[in-house]
Amino acid sequence: MPISSALIKIYSEVSVCNDKCASIRNEPENGVIGRSYYCPHNPKNVSLLMVSKNPAKGHIEEEKMYQMMSGKERVHAHEDFIRAKFEGRNDLIKSRYHENILSWVSIILDVEASHEAVFKKSALTALVKCESISDKTTTLPKSTISNCSEKFLFRELEVIQPSYLLALGREAYSFLESPKIKRLHKLPVGRLYHPSWTNMSGGVEKYKAKTLPCLRKQYIAACKL
Repeated sequence: MPISSALIKIYSEVSVCNDKCASIRNEPENGVIGRSYYCPHNPKNVSLLMVSKNPAKGHIEEEKMYQMMSGKERVHAHEDFIRAKFEGRNDLIKSRYHENILSWVSIILDVEASHEAVFKKSALTALVKCESISDKTTTLPKSTISNCSEKFLFRELEVIQPSYLLALGREAYSFLESPKIKRLHKLPVGRLYHPSWTNMSGGVEKYKAKTLPCLRKQYIAACKL
């Protein structure tokens, strides 16, 4: 469970939100809930906040787990579910998303590529907390992104107060760097290749050797290290 009572409140609201925004799937009564938030340590120590577009389609077993839970119980269960994946104990999620986050973000933070080392200094969230109705690569409507960000993301930023935002993918980066949104958060934004994909030009090893050290420099400057 997040240490911050303010974050628990926000994430509890996320888990029962039933706004029915365009192009997303959200059925809290059936366990299809807002997800993709993760701040397991004290937010006061978080200097880097990863921001994705929205979560991938949830596994049916995860949805069943949430069905009969309260909002706060869902927050706790979701954190346990994600922690298990980062620690290699969750076989329901098949993508390399979590593994690549540890591998890549550890270079930006200059820490060991482990769950504990990476998340002592970072946290994870999304512009939109609900999964897409169609393929996740489909662009979400601006109204959906704006509604969820105004309702949850900016409140998260107030609690966590990161020094640096790391966008996971093009859509998250474009939103966070848009002039209107930039004026609201006033933070430097780096762009990470989406961790679910590894088909970047030159391959993963070149990306880790050339691009991630540049993001490391941005992070250092943002934190005034």
